[in-house]
Amino acid sequence: MLSSPSKRKFRFSKITIFNAGAGGTPACQATHYTRGESTLKSSNFLIHFPLAVLINKMSSSPVRHIMLTGPPGIGKTTIIKKVCRELQLKNVSMKGFYTSELRQGGKRIGFDVISLDGTVKPLARVGDPRESVGPKVGQYVVQTESFENIALPALLTADESVIVIDEIGKMELFSRGFETAVKNVLSSDKTILGTIPIQKGRPIQVVEFIRSHPSVRLIAVNSGNRDHLVSDIVNLLSTLLKKKED
Repeated sequence: MLSSPSKRKFRFSKITIFNAGAGGTPACQATHYTRGESTLKSSNFLIHFPLAVLINKMSSSPVRHIMLTGPPGIGKTTIIKKVCRELQLKNVSMKGFYTSELRQGGKRIGFDVISLDGTVKPLARVGDPRESVGPKVGQYVVQTESFENIALPALLTADESVIVIDEIGKMELFSRGFETAVKNVLSSDKTILGTIPIQKGRPIQVVEFIRSHPSVRLIAVNSGNRDHLVSDIVNLLSTLLKKKED
């Protein structure tokens, strides 16, 4: 009889587990898979299934996009950058941007937006709220026009296979042009590799729209899975792109 861990991260409509014969490797066939990684346990053996292994078993709406979510500092951007390097080795065409914090004397003074071709522009800087002009998030003043100079060309003119958007958060969404462009790409036949913040405080409407979108595969990054997610995501993206070609 099958039993699952106390915290379920998966749901199947049908599971068949069998042995491959004497000395063979146990295997599993699943006909429905929803999210994340799964670990199934029987009285005889433990089987671990990485995300990419089960992509062909998903019976929900066709997935075109991958979004990472998780708390600040958990490693989402690091994963995005590593995945991009692996995809480059596979000659996958990409366009987009990622964000990076800016530090001075060990203290964070803002954030930059960096295109995949290396162009750097300020996204936000610490500013005096009485003197600084522009949208504010905490102590940071968002430089919307500077951000749009990087983000909008990546979304509006991209013919590449994968569009990288790190991240789709409160600072970035002060740009209405960016919000519109993200929605347009989401509903297109392009593939997004992106990040969104965790659910915290007042919901951000666009983020929640993305979180529940039927074409999005949402992956929660944590300290237990982040070290092996790069290969899983690369394999998953390769599978998605191959399906598009077919």
